[in-house]
Amino acid sequence: MRPTKKLMLDGKAQAATEKDVRSVITPKFNPDNPTYMPVDYNLILDLVQDNAYKLGFNCVAQEYALATNKQRMFGTMTFDTGHKDYALDFVFRGSHDKSLSLAW
Repeated sequence: MRPTKKLMLDGKAQAATEKDVRSVITPKFNPDNPTYMPVDYNLILDLVQDNAYKLGFNCVAQEYALATNKQRMFGTMTFDTGHKDYALDFVFRGSHDKSLSLAW
């Protein structure tokens, strides 16, 4: 395993930038499989960032990883809380290959 500051990456995962994650194309919804709805990685990042910014937090660190031909995404964002001993970390994941449910 290759550690980043917060993420542990196995042999199938590669460290990525926010730009890398945002450039991944989301598969189209397949009406023949209505129980699966792919979630755009941009939506995940925007939800975390926008809501933290609305609450007055500034992002001070972020890490991302993509795995399995960019079909799986993992990330963490750290926000300054204004307190020297505490930070707010959001950790999230998603997939386009039905292997992981969206979670944060």
